[in-house]
Amino acid sequence: MVYGNGGRCIQSLSNTGFWVINNTCYKNDLDLTLGNVGSFTSQNSSNGYFINNIAVAWRSNSPAYDQQGSNSNIAYDSDMFLGASNNFSYSDPSQLIQADPLFVNPPVFDPTALGQYATALAPSLLGNGLTLQPTSPALGKGIDPSALSGVPSAIVTDLKKYIYTDINGNTRPQGGGVDLGAYQMSSTPPPPPPPAIPVWVSPGMLRVGPTDNPGTTTFVSLSGARGETVDAQVIVRAPAGGLTNVNLSASTLTGPGGATLVASNLVLYREYYVSVNGTVPGGGGSNPPLGSGTYAEPLVPFNDPQTGSALCGTAATLKACNATVNAGQNQPYWIDISIPRGTGNSPPGIYTGTLAITSTQGNATVPVTLTVWNFELPVQPTEKSIWTLWSPNSGDTVQSLDQALMRNKVMGWYDSSANAAADMTNFG
Repeated sequence: MVYGNGGRCIQSLSNTGFWVINNTCYKNDLDLTLGNVGSFTSQNSSNGYFINNIAVAWRSNSPAYDQQGSNSNIAYDSDMFLGASNNFSYSDPSQLIQADPLFVNPPVFDPTALGQYATALAPSLLGNGLTLQPTSPALGKGIDPSALSGVPSAIVTDLKKYIYTDINGNTRPQGGGVDLGAYQMSSTPPPPPPPAIPVWVSPGMLRVGPTDNPGTTTFVSLSGARGETVDAQVIVRAPAGGLTNVNLSASTLTGPGGATLVASNLVLYREYYVSVNGTVPGGGGSNPPLGSGTYAEPLVPFNDPQTGSALCGTAATLKACNATVNAGQNQPYWIDISIPRGTGNSPPGIYTGTLAITSTQGNATVPVTLTVWNFELPVQPTEKSIWTLWSPNSGDTVQSLDQALMRNKVMGWYDSSANAAADMTNFG
């Protein structure tokens, strides 16, 4: 276990055949003169394993798991990270788990102050600070390294001398159910998690049909300026037997120096399929109407986009929560990420987080990366527009509909005089 170090946590330098198992690295790399070094680093090494580790980075530009120089056959299995992305692509990204390990009482480090390694908390005063809370996602998520296939018997024998006790001498379970990091907190392996469900990511401009073949992108990667709203789609595909109680939620996005975009900046919608019979005549050109078919058209929000109030418990006819998806069918979800104005609210840099899809039959996690550019869009749109609003249904007002248009950078025909000044300030 290493925390508050000026340099890296653990580094393999020019090694062949190494094993790094069940270590906790918390906010190291505090000496900025070393550059953007990583927590767990493999440099000019080969045939190595990083297994059941936890890395929490101090800065977003210091990789949690880091590769430098020329490396080959470096394996990662059940490794958790938070606070920074990794500087390489791995063949099985599910083995690098982006999540908050939920330590009991971790030491505090200022997100920008220099030289904190000189005054880091003494180990004798740490107590249980870096042990895991009962709700930690790191509990029981590890593997038994000796059970990996293809490991020579002599290596297996040596591994078994060390891997079944934690840093305090507590017994770790054999065969699986190992807690990640230096401490073993759970006494018995937890039940196996629900199986993962098929999920992929699609750009907002691509319409996804109810039985379209799954895509290959499994992460969200977006870029935008302050004052901009960027979007993506996450599509869930129901396996044989279908899915029930399907829901989507978002984590906080963590960025430079501990800056955050809280989950309320992410507005989530379920896309609802409607069937269309017939179409209006096309006017020529290269983009004719698609014709009859079933299309994802209305966006049904999980929370009221204006008030933030949850809509699942309301009497609404269409709801985003607890969806049922028949076998072989797709369920798209739309994600809007609004980047707050002001450098203090949204410092430029890379922000990371996750989207969680849950269902009775299984779960899935989608990593999210957002790059915030170092400039801000004007409040007032440069594209002029005017929309006519019909009388609203029960529960809405003309003003609420008008502000929904303005949030999406189009202007309604009508704006009440009582709200005009505020709407010009907020929406341009």
